[in-house]
Amino acid sequence: MIDPSNVDPNTVIGAGLMALASKDMLGRILGPSADYVGGRIEGLVKKCDINLGRIFQYAVRKLGPKINDPGAVNPRVLRHVWAEGAFIEDELAAEYFGGLLASARSPDGKDDRMLGHLGTVRDLSVYDLRLHFLTYSLMRSFFVGSNLWVADSDQRAQMDIYIPLLAYMAAADVQGDWEPEQFAGASLFRLAERHLIGEFTVGSDGLLKYDSQIEVSGMVVFPSYLGAELYLLAYGHRGEVGRQFVDPALAMPSNMTMTISEGSRPLRNRQQEPQES
Repeated sequence: MIDPSNVDPNTVIGAGLMALASKDMLGRILGPSADYVGGRIEGLVKKCDINLGRIFQYAVRKLGPKINDPGAVNPRVLRHVWAEGAFIEDELAAEYFGGLLASARSPDGKDDRMLGHLGTVRDLSVYDLRLHFLTYSLMRSFFVGSNLWVADSDQRAQMDIYIPLLAYMAAADVQGDWEPEQFAGASLFRLAERHLIGEFTVGSDGLLKYDSQIEVSGMVVFPSYLGAELYLLAYGHRGEVGRQFVDPALAMPSNMTMTISEGSRPLRNRQQEPQES
């Protein structure tokens, strides 16, 4: 039995990578699809392919005890991860790919639905991913334990949040002399184009219609079903998204520490409204 808690995603050289690249480990993650990369295992160890190693180790961590359950990854999904993963150096992008790889396991290996999500992550910039991760991390922290159902459009509309622009720029580690409204706006448009967020407003104009207490330039963002789904899949959770997103019992293993605390908040404090009994 493999204990995923002993797999450190930061250990991507030497014995850690050799253990990852073993036929046993790849077989447990990929199932029969491991045959497609069997000839690459030795090269993976010798060349110390850090980028791919990091992705596979994240997959192990996010699978947790489920790695010991029967299952397989569809070969088309594996090909996509293998082709793109070698060039992924950003830690968060590696986490997303690792989570999607973990989420791709199915009992018979025929399920290839992760292809669309992998294509989406591939086409997003590092900063688009950071905004997606930060937005849904905040939403979950604000609404966890509530009775809001992200699959219902009316209830999803009650999960809008406000993020100060300067706090976002600092948390996303944006370097250079960028204009915050323009920089954040570009990522918001790309996320909205792919239906990864719902309605949004950025800047100073138009924010007061959501909350008269807003004084600092920022963004108001509503969630989308697909955006919440991608967030959970990046943690290795596949299945019913509606209640899972706010389930406090859901394990969320991550190596990321990006947070926004100062000034960010849910709007109108709707998560405090009494729930119907």
